[in-house]
Amino acid sequence: MNATFDAEKIKSDLDCRLVIEYDLGKPKARSPKVSAWKCPLHGEKRGNSLTVWVDGWKCWGNCACTGSVIDWVMAYRNLDFKAACEYLVGSDLDRYKGDSRSDSSAPRRDSSDSFESPPAEWRQPAAQVVEAAQECLWSEAGKKALAYLRGRGLWDTWIKQARLGYVPGHYTEWVKIAGLKVPCGITFPSYAHGQLWGVRVRRAAGDTKYISIGGGRLLGSLFLGDEIDFNHPSKVIIVEGEIDALTLACSTGLYPVALSSASNRLSREWIDKLLFMPQIFACLDPDPAGAKAAARLGSLSARVRLVNVPAPYKDPNEFYLSAGHLEVSMWAAQLGQVQA
Repeated sequence: MNATFDAEKIKSDLDCRLVIEYDLGKPKARSPKVSAWKCPLHGEKRGNSLTVWVDGWKCWGNCACTGSVIDWVMAYRNLDFKAACEYLVGSDLDRYKGDSRSDSSAPRRDSSDSFESPPAEWRQPAAQVVEAAQECLWSEAGKKALAYLRGRGLWDTWIKQARLGYVPGHYTEWVKIAGLKVPCGITFPSYAHGQLWGVRVRRAAGDTKYISIGGGRLLGSLFLGDEIDFNHPSKVIIVEGEIDALTLACSTGLYPVALSSASNRLSREWIDKLLFMPQIFACLDPDPAGAKAAARLGSLSARVRLVNVPAPYKDPNEFYLSAGHLEVSMWAAQLGQVQA
């Protein structure tokens, strides 16, 4: 991508509220012109100090940070100016525009365009992060993180196959690996077409548990998507979270893939590939974001069947932890008997 950016155009084109909502989820408070969240920049516990307008934001709390939409991406994703502009311009710009910059409730435009993979300048150091984190997970330093993953029901074979890793440190800390700023926690890399597209990190605590390493492009990728054997069509199930996908990989004969976020849109390439599968299920969380994602997936084709894990469980991993491997396997088998 060209090294020069029209910063003023980026700021005028985008609704800062939608950018921050994409990162932090539904605002804690909202009016026709202003949205508010707990500020993640200083780990706010009480109050909603982060106030966001269409063209800027300010934290009225401890950190007192303020700025434009570009400043937000730089601060939240630990990127420099160039990388922040590249992220905003290169990652499906329309998702941040809405239909009206004067209405914070305006729907985001859907997109099935092709998404460009991250540049090689990012993929190379990011691959070093993944490798270093993998090595750490299986060392003494990663003992607790590995125990956590096993405690969630994940098998060692899938932990290794999915290339999960661990970056040691307090959940508020960031470290530098291969020139990239990386939050401390468990790493979940996503691949598409054999290339690394993004890395999400699950922190041990904090209001925002999952943070992506800056520079990647998770839009257009599917966690475990490259595990699907498109030469031998089978049953695919789309879920929200990486741990949910790995739970189903360990417990069922389905091909599970994760959006990583309910707001993620599938690229045209993934849609075309998935529609070759004889059966496609979508199992999203029973909340407003999950309902929107389910409706979006259901609109792709009549062959996409919307399903839920049995009540009162909200997602596959909770179902697994409470009901056990056998119940999850039986549920998946029953899905497979339904004609899409």
